[in-house]
Amino acid sequence: MATVYLATDLRHERQVAVKVLRPDLSASIGSERFFQEIRIAARLGHPHIVPLLDSGAVGSERATLYYVMPYITGESLRQRLAREGELPVPDAVRIMRDVTDALTHAHEHGVVHRDIKPENILLSGRHALVTDFGVAKAVSDAAGRSRVTTAGVALGTPAYMAPEQAVADPHVDHRADVYALGVVGYEMLAGEPPFTGATPQQVLAAHVTEVPRHVTARRQGVPAALADAIMRCLEKKAADRWQTAGALLAQLELAQTPTGGSTPTDTRPHPAVSAHGHRRWIVAVGAAALILVVAALGIWGGRSFSSRSSAVSLRDRTQLTFTGRIQTPSISPDGKQLAYVTKECTETACAYAVDVQDIGGTASRRVLEGAASAYFIEWSPDRRHLLVTGTIGRRWGTHVVALLGGPPRWVGTGGNFGGGATFFAGGDSLLLMPSTGIDSVQWIRVATLAGAVRDSIRIETERSRSAGIAAVPGTPWIILSLVKSSLLQHRIIDRQGREVGRITGPSGPVRTSGDALWQSGAREAVALWQSGAREVVRAITRTPLDPSSGRPGSRTDTVYVGRFTSFSVTADGGALVVDDGAYQHSVYALEMSDVLAGRFPDSRRIARGSTPIWAYLSPDGSRALLWRTVPATSGATEFRWSLWPFEGATESPLSLPAGTHRAFWEDPATLAISVRDGTGRTLSLLDVQTGRRRHEFAIDSLAWDFEPLAGGGWMWIPDGGQSIQIHAEGQTRSVPKPPWYDVITEVSASPRGRAAFKGWNAATSDSMRVSEISLADGAVIPWATEFVDDGSFRVLADGSMFFLAWEAASTAVLYHLTAPGVKRRLGVVPRPITSISVSDDLKRAVVYTEDYFGDAWISRVVGR
Repeated sequence: MATVYLATDLRHERQVAVKVLRPDLSASIGSERFFQEIRIAARLGHPHIVPLLDSGAVGSERATLYYVMPYITGESLRQRLAREGELPVPDAVRIMRDVTDALTHAHEHGVVHRDIKPENILLSGRHALVTDFGVAKAVSDAAGRSRVTTAGVALGTPAYMAPEQAVADPHVDHRADVYALGVVGYEMLAGEPPFTGATPQQVLAAHVTEVPRHVTARRQGVPAALADAIMRCLEKKAADRWQTAGALLAQLELAQTPTGGSTPTDTRPHPAVSAHGHRRWIVAVGAAALILVVAALGIWGGRSFSSRSSAVSLRDRTQLTFTGRIQTPSISPDGKQLAYVTKECTETACAYAVDVQDIGGTASRRVLEGAASAYFIEWSPDRRHLLVTGTIGRRWGTHVVALLGGPPRWVGTGGNFGGGATFFAGGDSLLLMPSTGIDSVQWIRVATLAGAVRDSIRIETERSRSAGIAAVPGTPWIILSLVKSSLLQHRIIDRQGREVGRITGPSGPVRTSGDALWQSGAREAVALWQSGAREVVRAITRTPLDPSSGRPGSRTDTVYVGRFTSFSVTADGGALVVDDGAYQHSVYALEMSDVLAGRFPDSRRIARGSTPIWAYLSPDGSRALLWRTVPATSGATEFRWSLWPFEGATESPLSLPAGTHRAFWEDPATLAISVRDGTGRTLSLLDVQTGRRRHEFAIDSLAWDFEPLAGGGWMWIPDGGQSIQIHAEGQTRSVPKPPWYDVITEVSASPRGRAAFKGWNAATSDSMRVSEISLADGAVIPWATEFVDDGSFRVLADGSMFFLAWEAASTAVLYHLTAPGVKRRLGVVPRPITSISVSDDLKRAVVYTEDYFGDAWISRVVGR
């Protein structure tokens, strides 16, 4: 493709690589097309991408094109493969991870490489770098447009070309890079690519028609997690591969664990910040620890119990579903059936259904449809009923669904830091955890499957809020979970409410088997609830339990790390099911008229990625603040901030103080930010132009939400959502939540010396109310109350409010509240969205959308 010269940059006294395209390619591409692709690639800034330093053309007619890149000391991956053949597994994983990280960044910026191969992967020290972004795309487009037949010109390199490239499909996308990377990974482990042949035509035909031998057949020592990742890259159909490089990256991170697979052991669970504002995040991710589910009654296998126990791991990972539309999988206690949620969307809305299928089969049976949302599923021990948590028949909570037919029955409020239900006594009864707020006494109700209460269990605790209950199958033990700031405290009690043990873990959903407590939580304390995005890296941990005494073991093992919506275990703890998939996130900058008309042109998509993105529009609508979550080199999650002009096309990075976990516009030039400071937070205002901070104020707890006041004061909602704290004129006072509310979750400054806030009702936790409260005398004025699955609001410059109500999990209705009790319906967004931020004049908006594509997988639990 090019002749490469080692040159000296005289101005900067450094060595560079000057790549001069072959004359025939220069003529075919043309200067305009070449510079267009080079300009796009030049925006990529990533530690594993060789940057573009310069480019140009020599001559006027049939100009010779060139570009300049840094000279990388070391060698190419091709040179190392030629020297060594098969690489050590850790080296192969490290190289694949670096390249996948680079591709994730490029794909998020709309850049597809199209020619990933060992020659374009440079090795320097312990790092791999990808080179020639943009150039391969320009060559590919030129070849496809002019049908160049000059020897050596191809749309890629045959040994690494995806089937869709081999057949000249005009719709090749980023998944071709995923395929090529799978070929590279295969070659690093097996010593040669999966397909070889005497001619390029034979190789291309093999990519299209032949099934590659499994990499473990070539090299038995390849860990299962790594082998599965590579073979999924090599699927013939793009829809069957990893849908994003980010999804592949998460799997490769598993392969870098100490065991070389997806089952790290002897690690500590990671705490997560409690979530609150968005029910979808609360339930699906579990950051608010809404529902704790039990795997139901099973038979204890008679194993002896050791308090230290032994490490467990996952083996024999097998795919159960193949549609790519699976969420919230739940395996039956006996391991014979699988239930899961599917989302079916039209152009205007989405509805949720629950399907059931046999383990090992592919035929499914629908047992529930038309739900506005569905977040969690639990089986009864006899497999005759399911508990489904969501909004069904315009009622939020936990519902009993009979698999033999009949309408679902509501049995409990089931959410928002309390409530929930679980099967008990062989599945003939239910344990219900009513939402009682923060109290020193917690009550568990014993009820029939119809919800009629027949008994109760009283538990005395220090003042706290219940998060849910779970029964340990085949034992007399019940687990009561309490919210403790960003963690959960699981108290193991008997049927009289007497405590026999405690386990502290991350805020997330819980499953139980007869031999263990299984927890799911975010890998680190991150405040992502504001975005409503569900996707973070989470860990599943296992703590053994003694079935005879209820005593927990001293060892907690991390058995799985990844991105998933839910997990479940069998009653005997021998099998674990988790969904595995990929998210697609997009942010659009749109006129409000386009939002309400459902016009989301790709030209107005300002950001996309495989990890969550959040956007705040400035009050004047001039620019958007973008907030991305990206994987750090440590495997953790970190935030990156940037600004995007509404009318422009150039994103500029924004440097915020280390530890910033929340930022939003206070005015067109100022952000209100919250910075972690140990266990507390420091609130301040930041000038985006100068980076100068002012009005700094430290609080000693987690703030669910915060807002600056005129004159330099602050107000915030402390952890627990039971009050609004106000600091003004050097004094801090507390305003308790009104009795109507169970919790309050958002607060916003309002003119006339008032604060606006929203929250859920105490009675059923299914309605949201926006109110104003006087900061002087505490008088409360309700503005709007709606039955919603979720919602948010913002006070506008004139004191009116923008109110977003999700009537279903993906159906957004927009309102303009002009006075208490006076609301104007702006319209329904005629396509599923995750969130929206608007300008004060309601003429502009940035809209965030999120799509998930996943399937269910089962693994055997060994080493118990």
